[in-house]
Amino acid sequence: MKTKKNNHLLPRMVIKRWEEHNGKIYDKEKDQFRPVEQLDYSKEYYYSLGKVDDELENRISSFEAYIGIILKQLNEATDNVELSEKDMEILKLYVALQGCRNDNTSSYINYDESGIYQNNNYIFGLPLITTQDEAVGLTSLICDEFERIRKLDNKIKHNNDYQVMTFDGNHSIVNVGLHLVIVGNDSYGFLVSETTAVVECTMDGDYLFIYVPISPKIGLILAKSKYFYTKDNIENTKVRLGMKYGRCPDPYLFEVLDDKKLVFNGKIKDGKVTFKIVRLNEDEIVKLNNVIYEDGHLILFSNEDALNNAKIDNPSRKIIVD
Repeated sequence: MKTKKNNHLLPRMVIKRWEEHNGKIYDKEKDQFRPVEQLDYSKEYYYSLGKVDDELENRISSFEAYIGIILKQLNEATDNVELSEKDMEILKLYVALQGCRNDNTSSYINYDESGIYQNNNYIFGLPLITTQDEAVGLTSLICDEFERIRKLDNKIKHNNDYQVMTFDGNHSIVNVGLHLVIVGNDSYGFLVSETTAVVECTMDGDYLFIYVPISPKIGLILAKSKYFYTKDNIENTKVRLGMKYGRCPDPYLFEVLDDKKLVFNGKIKDGKVTFKIVRLNEDEIVKLNNVIYEDGHLILFSNEDALNNAKIDNPSRKIIVD
């Protein structure tokens, strides 16, 4: 068989979700609108670091074939969606894959006058990938974990105390201490671009969450359970981190989303998890879209109003010390 040359960093199965809703691309450099093209969001031999090799690309394709069924289920859901615990773990791995498979994941904060805002220094949370070598290495590890978890019994029960940051064989070491939140909107307003994920952390490099859009109406979040698993965790976090930074509460915590929307709301019973899809408000959608628009070049959208709103300068991405 012919070696696969073009590696999609944004999967075709995800791109098609926008196309199904009249999705188009806005090319910022040319200031033009155009249809989606087959090679958009792809690079030649990205996963083999330029070598003529498609081993990792084929492993990713196998992962995407499995996860595609789950993503279709999410996109067809209205208010709730039920997954097996095993599939929930694999869905979390997909968020990790999309956040780490390329070097275009963005930090929410892009300017800090004080010079103390740090990303990728946290102990628990998905790392902020900045190089192709890092992306390929972590993508390979995520594929290892997918292949291992896929072989587990479909009815296996997991230890779902995500606040305890320990690893057991039914979970992935990639997602230790992180829980899943499914977010949605009713206006088909989510954007995506070469920036396929957004990481938010505190000034001191404490990981908060990562957001990955999977369609114009559905996004996935991996939140740090120690901070957000319950409402009590949130209140304790506000006090602890506020005291840590000499501000109570810290003004740069929970800038993007209403913190209560990051609580784990899955109901677990008999190996199944029922999630309520959390609706984001217009301000939250605009803030997430703004990062994807500002840091991307080819903006994929279904709702032109959402695209225009994302173009507005977002001062909350900058920390200015008074």
